[in-house]
Amino acid sequence: MGADLIGIMLTGPTKLDVDEALAWFDTEQTSGRLVYEVDEEECEMDREEFESFLREFAYFWKKGSRDSVTRSSPYNDGHQIIFAGELSWGDEPEGYGYQMLKKFIDLGIPDKVLQIK
Repeated sequence: MGADLIGIMLTGPTKLDVDEALAWFDTEQTSGRLVYEVDEEECEMDREEFESFLREFAYFWKKGSRDSVTRSSPYNDGHQIIFAGELSWGDEPEGYGYQMLKKFIDLGIPDKVLQIK
């Protein structure tokens, strides 16, 4: 037994369209709140919080963080691959990049909105 590399890898367009995701929120979240689940606990986010997170995520997507690495996709021009994680003895990584990618996944924004997979 030893340490394992725990991380998240996503791919998507180099430039994210935050306005498209906000339009999705306005159309799909008729209650004005996004309800999502984190570790079997229900969480909510209003439009202002959602927009704030998206803008922070778009900045992270463009600039990266200390615990992430970004490369141009060799398979799709105009797309990038981003990975964030760290060595761990079983605990979830605490780095900013890992937490941003995890929260993005937890929110359940459909692939078609930002084309991130």
